Amino acid sequence: MSEADRPEPVLWFDDEHPSRALRRTHQTMLAIAVGVLVLSVLLVIRSDQKVALWFLPNWPAPETCMSRTALGIPCPGCGLTRSFIALAHGEFARSWNYNRMGGVLALLTFGQIPYRVWALRHPTGAPLGRTFPHVLASTLIAMLFLNWIWGWLQ
Repeated sequence: MSEADRPEPVLWFDDEHPSRALRRTHQTMLAIAVGVLVLSVLLVIRSDQKVALWFLPNWPAPETCMSRTALGIPCPGCGLTRSFIALAHGEFARSWNYNRMGGVLALLTFGQIPYRVWALRHPTGAPLGRTFPHVLASTLIAMLFLNWIWGWLQ
C-alpha cells in the first residue's frame, strides 16, 4: 500500500474543527452525566443499604462492586452510588459517610453538563485545552485512591 492510499488518521483534536470521535465523546459524556444525576434522584437507599428505584423499592439493584462481591474488600469507589443518592435527597452528612469524595464527584458530574455543551459548541471541541481535562481526571483518580487508603488507615 502506497502512502497516498493510506487513510487519514482520526485525530482527537484539530486546530480548526473537532473530530467526529471527539464530538461523540462529548455527547456520550453528556448523556452519562445526565443519566447519573437523574438516577440519583430516582433511586432510594433501602434499610439494608441496597439501592432501588423509589417506585420499585422491593426490587433492589444488584451489587455492582466486583471487589466487594468477589473479595469482600471495598474498592475506592465503594459508596459513591449511595453518596450521590444521599446528596440528591439533601442528606449531606449521610453522603459524606458513604464516601467522602461523593460531593466532589457529584459537583463535577453536574459540571459536565455545561462543560460538554460548551465543548460541543466550541470551534475546536476543547474549550479548556487539551491538558487540563486529563490533569483533572488524573487528580480525581488520585484523590479517590488517597481517600480509600485514608479509610483503611482509620
